[in-house]
Amino acid sequence: MRFPTITRNNDFRRAYGRGKSFVGYSLVVYVVKNRNLGTRVGITSSKKIGNAVQRNRARRVIRAAVDMVVPREGVGNVDLILVARSSTAAQKSTQVAALLKKLLTKAGVLKEAAAQTNTPSSKKEDAPSQQDPVPEEASGGTALCTPLTTSASEPVPQTAPLQRQKGDDR
Repeated sequence: MRFPTITRNNDFRRAYGRGKSFVGYSLVVYVVKNRNLGTRVGITSSKKIGNAVQRNRARRVIRAAVDMVVPREGVGNVDLILVARSSTAAQKSTQVAALLKKLLTKAGVLKEAAAQTNTPSSKKEDAPSQQDPVPEEASGGTALCTPLTTSASEPVPQTAPLQRQKGDDR
């Protein structure tokens, strides 16, 4: 089922400024309460995602994930702004739906879903994790980014700024 969409720039700016953000590997969710307008959904994808084909695919994947996760009766009087990230277009809607469910539960929007999934496997998800896992499909078999870890005793190496020399035309 399709929810009413957010199309006005003012509503997006209000969500970015006053809303609470929840970040995942392929999706960013902004949640902000509205005044008795029901559940409204806005989906954005910037030019950083890629060309028009990739941006439209990212929006389609997110729209399908919303249809799978959010109940038909909505989740209350909230505006949900879903921002695509560069890996969204490369993923399937079921992968994005799992992430969206996790983020909306974390936001407190899907409280019923968290209560219904009290199985031993969901207890593992409640444990704090250092970083969201990178899906194998999106990374081509290797991780796109690895966390920087340094021990407390090792100083972080500092690099000196490059200085131009006379006659160096760049």
